[in-house]
Amino acid sequence: MKKKITFQKGGRGAFSLVEVLVAMAVFLFMAVMVASITDGVSRIVGQSQRRMSVDGGARQSLSRISADFSRAIIRSDLPFRIEKKSGNDGLKFFAAAEGYSAGRGITMLGYQVASEGLQRGAEAKTWTSNGSSALSFTSVTNATVSSSYLSIDSANYEILESDIFRMEFAFLMGNGTIKGAVGTNSGSTTYIANFASTARTASSNAIRAVIVTVAAVDSRARLLMSPSEYSQLADKFIDPLPGSDPLTTWQENFTNSAVVLSQPAREGIRIYQRYIYIDN
Repeated sequence: MKKKITFQKGGRGAFSLVEVLVAMAVFLFMAVMVASITDGVSRIVGQSQRRMSVDGGARQSLSRISADFSRAIIRSDLPFRIEKKSGNDGLKFFAAAEGYSAGRGITMLGYQVASEGLQRGAEAKTWTSNGSSALSFTSVTNATVSSSYLSIDSANYEILESDIFRMEFAFLMGNGTIKGAVGTNSGSTTYIANFASTARTASSNAIRAVIVTVAAVDSRARLLMSPSEYSQLADKFIDPLPGSDPLTTWQENFTNSAVVLSQPAREGIRIYQRYIYIDN
């Protein structure tokens, strides 16, 4: 006799609509959480990369300026020129470096900030005897009345760093004071000075070091700013008062919220400073 096989119906064979909706809600919540974390990590990584790029460009530019000053020609008959403007400063001096134009010997070097960023000028001069038209050695007094002395043709400038929008020069003197300008004033904004005026002792008033301070903004922050905000950005970094350190002045303005900027601009701005000591 064959045994009859019976089948017992087990539990439910399908999910209810409520269970499906709950599962979908949990899945969507987890997906949103993962996307949020991924987006946050991506922003942090991107911001770090942009800061590293700005850091690298600014530090490389300051190193280039330092290298140029290390080859500056310290002579009483080769003064240098300081352009102390309201906003970005400029500086031109002679150095034993190769110029962008034809000729060898010594070069007139210059640094300035334009709409394209930090620019370096290098115009070769021939080292010849006194009175030559190629290079006229002169005194500070004579240089102040010559508009052609210490000038560089615009064709002999190149862009050194496009992220830099602000540059300020100051000078550390032998007696420990800081001056925004030194030498003889030859106009409203131009000063003619000399690196080799007196010995650089601890008590002297001669130039001990050139202080270069720059501000840079990364490319993304620049794109997020309005055209008017970016055009006025350099004006937010005020000229320091006489005897004040530019870096300290700018940092205090940011700390005290004296500089009003959008959040993208504030996050993308970096400030750098370097003391370049002048050797006898």
